[in-house]
Amino acid sequence: MYRLLTAFALTAGLAFAAPRPDDPFFPDLTYADGLLTVTFDLNDPGEHIYDDMLLCSLGDALTKPESVPDPDGRPAYEGTAVFVWEAKPSTTFTLEYQGCTDGQCLFPQTRTFSVTADGLVIEGGLPTAAPATPGAAPAAPAATLDFPVAERTLTGYVEAEEFNGFLRGTRERTFADDPLAFVREHGMLAFVLLVFLGGLLLNLTPCVLPMIPINLAIIGAGAAGGSRLRGALRGGAYGFGIAVAYGLLALIPVLTGAAFGVIQSAWWFNAVIAVVFVLLALALFDVFMIDFTRFSGPGSDRKGVLAAFVAGAVSAVLAGACVAPVLIAVLLLTSAYVAEGTYWALCLPFVLGLGMALPWPIAGAGLSFLPKPGAWMVWVKKIFGVIVLLFALYYGFVAYRALFPATGSDEALAGAVEADASDPASVQKVLTEAKAAGKPVFVDFWGPACKNCELMEATTFRDADVQKTLEDCIVVKIRMDLADTERIETVRRAYNIQGLPTYLIIDGE
Repeated sequence: MYRLLTAFALTAGLAFAAPRPDDPFFPDLTYADGLLTVTFDLNDPGEHIYDDMLLCSLGDALTKPESVPDPDGRPAYEGTAVFVWEAKPSTTFTLEYQGCTDGQCLFPQTRTFSVTADGLVIEGGLPTAAPATPGAAPAAPAATLDFPVAERTLTGYVEAEEFNGFLRGTRERTFADDPLAFVREHGMLAFVLLVFLGGLLLNLTPCVLPMIPINLAIIGAGAAGGSRLRGALRGGAYGFGIAVAYGLLALIPVLTGAAFGVIQSAWWFNAVIAVVFVLLALALFDVFMIDFTRFSGPGSDRKGVLAAFVAGAVSAVLAGACVAPVLIAVLLLTSAYVAEGTYWALCLPFVLGLGMALPWPIAGAGLSFLPKPGAWMVWVKKIFGVIVLLFALYYGFVAYRALFPATGSDEALAGAVEADASDPASVQKVLTEAKAAGKPVFVDFWGPACKNCELMEATTFRDADVQKTLEDCIVVKIRMDLADTERIETVRRAYNIQGLPTYLIIDGE
């Protein structure tokens, strides 16, 4: 069962992780005689840009192509769409647009471009002039970065056999490779049911399963709760807290476009989880009591339900390490639908939480017949206390590694070419040169606080068959320091990296 659940989590974690460095909607920009020309090549079947999604900070275009209505009558541009704006040298402007195909819409793009004094159009702001150095040659103008196209991508921990199939290109496509295809074939209702089932199975992950008896004791299930009805109410409130927490978490990446995978790798996130686990362990060792059954007196049921609701929301955050791959997949699919204007899809993360919440009212009511705690329960509490304390030590170590990251990579991929995502130009140079060597390029995006990166280094990358396959590739390791999100954003967006580790294969020339 655990292997099945792990496969589901890893499969879902890949959803929408496919990179789009070969963005067919990236415009061609030229400048001459005070006129800026922006050309979109939308000649592939189904490619289009909606008129109301194309905005430029320079104002209205002087000239633009004739729009054509889509099946719903919404004006859109197809074919070779040429727009002309008036601009002056040394001008920086933004271009907002969203490209769509018949099957889906990409995330809305907001790009900043500049017209240099020499009439070049570059991506990004104009460079700040540095103090002149006597005898120094003038700096070369910046150029728009052009990252090599990735043929296939993979995210998260993968066992050696499947990973070797990914390297060789023989790995079978899964639901996660194109979840929208699943929705088109089976309908949204089937996908909603799949999300609900996925939430239910999340209760069997290692971060959640050991906590079930502890949480039942905290909310007052069983004989301590007083009655089955009271236990069911508190169990339901606990589960509803989980669902609401995931529903609110959905708003962060969906409405801001941020990568949810960054949060679980932050040092502060892991430090907070470590502290909470320490408190839970101390409570299990009877250093102090965490017991919501004190709200069981007359007129106090409302307080008990509220306390259980808060505990459920907190537990949803604590389970983040195990449920993140599934949650990220659901959030990314939600983002895709919201980008198309299907705003009811914001309910999908809430549905995932409802699936995870389903057992709690049943457990809260159905366990009210359990015998009263005896001496045997003392030892059970201590055993669980040790388990929870080990979780605390682990998350504390992860937080320490994130705050004081290691400087080098593991010996399992010794000899790999290394680059840092905080310097996008160096990443482009390394990948371009590797591709020019004529061999397949294997790219490993890793981070100093990435738990699965370390696990891959210790297991999959040391497999003899994997290492033999990698001998035929040029291996490139790119460090993604998630504490420096602004500087790595260019590379992250270029390959649509939502979490670590992420692996790419780039065919050689």
